[in-house]
Amino acid sequence: MRKILFILLLSFLFVSCEFLPLIDDTLSIIVEENYYDETLDKNSLDGIRQNALWYAKEYCKYDTVYSMSGQDVIPPRALRVDCSGMVINCYKYAISNTDYKLPFTDASAYSLFSQYTTPTNAPQSGDLIFLTYTGGKVGHVGIFVKEQGGKVYFIDSSEADSSKAVQQRSYLKTDSKIVGYGVMKFR
Repeated sequence: MRKILFILLLSFLFVSCEFLPLIDDTLSIIVEENYYDETLDKNSLDGIRQNALWYAKEYCKYDTVYSMSGQDVIPPRALRVDCSGMVINCYKYAISNTDYKLPFTDASAYSLFSQYTTPTNAPQSGDLIFLTYTGGKVGHVGIFVKEQGGKVYFIDSSEADSSKAVQQRSYLKTDSKIVGYGVMKFR
């Protein structure tokens, strides 16, 4: 059955010569199969945050590897995303079938930090965490999970560790790599 679906998908790609409808169809399948938390109000900021975090965990579950400029979508296959691609896709999934829209189609970690989020000193699960590895401007983004025991936990796609994967990691709250936190803006 999977081989037939794969052949049909390939045929569709070659016949239509357009990839974007495939992404939209994949997103529709994900939402129709109830991959998001139905108990939350989809039109509330908290519901969107929690669903974005849920999708970040899905990227972890599928052993997604880091890939510069990667923005592969879920469902399970060999996935490759970079940090901002993972965050953007998680939020695209989280706001599907809501009245919210992202004010961009693609954005770097720095653009998310400087243009598309509202800074916060009290991040909630699903908000964004911004990091630097050079001691300079923001160059990395993840999805905030929680703060516990003086540590900040987040999910990101990174090549910073030898695993080069989407995973949950943590830093001390006082670590100089953490630049700040932000709440995603919507249209």
